[in-house]
Formats: sequence, C-alpha cells, structure tokens
Amino acid sequence: LVRRMRQHMCTLSNIGVDVLIGCNGGIWIQRSMPKVGGADSGGVAGGGGGSATSAAAGTSISTTAGAMDEDGAAPLADTLQKNRQRHAATAVLPDERENIVRVRNSVECLRLVHCYVTPDSIMKVYNEAVRLGVKIGDMMRPDMVLMLTEPTRVQK
Repeated sequence: LVRRMRQHMCTLSNIGVDVLIGCNGGIWIQRSMPKVGGADSGGVAGGGGGSATSAAAGTSISTTAGAMDEDGAAPLADTLQKNRQRHAATAVLPDERENIVRVRNSVECLRLVHCYVTPDSIMKVYNEAVRLGVKIGDMMRPDMVLMLTEPTRVQK
C-alpha cells in the first residue's frame, strides 16, 4: 500500500540506499548516488530523476556543453550526467548489496501484512531486523515477518 507523500524519492538515512516509491505501487531501490561537487559547493544529491529538476537549485545551465561557468566549474547538468555514468559503471559492494536486499525484504514484509510503505515504515522494519540480528534470508519467514512488522502494526 502506497499513500501519497510530499516526496516519493528518498534516501534512507545511514544505510546508503535510495528508494523511489511510486504512486502506482512500483518501488525502485538502488544504492545512493554520491554527492556532486564535494564539500565546497554544498553538493546536490543526484537521484533517478532528470537533471533538469536537479539543476533548478540555482546554477544556470544556459552555457554550452564543454564550456565553463564564470567560477571555472563545469555546468551542473554535465556534472550530474558524469556522476550518473560513474555510478552506473561502479560495481556494487557486498555490504551495499546486503543493505539493498534488506530494504527489499522490508518492503516485502510490509506488503505481506498490508501496511503502508513509507520511508519511516521501511526503516522501522529494517532497524528491527538489524536489532534482532535476523539474517537476510530469514526475514521472509512468516513468523519473522510478523515479528519485524510489529512496530509498524502497533496502533497508538
């Protein structure tokens, strides 16, 4: 179950995973994109979306491709595109893959008990699995699904 949210693209804190929760029920999971520009320019987190929306953060992209801005930096759109290509070409590390699979299993657990899929509910299930030391493969056992989703199912 997916409810309307203000922001459907989110980065799950401290685990390095980006999640796109579609209004149509589709959910896309990937490792987080590295920040663009480093610490001196503040960085813009790239996502699965187009560079046109990301470029609206204040940097003008009216310069031609390959040209430099007034401050000598490459245009933001080119930088974002290069960052996406580098990200796609880099192999996924085993710990990143574990985080992605654990997030996927958390979403599946929420689906099995008919709970809303939100970044908060995903993190509750994820953190509960880590706290209990549940192996990734064991997360989908029916008794574990009920145990892991208990914090999201409890009505206050």
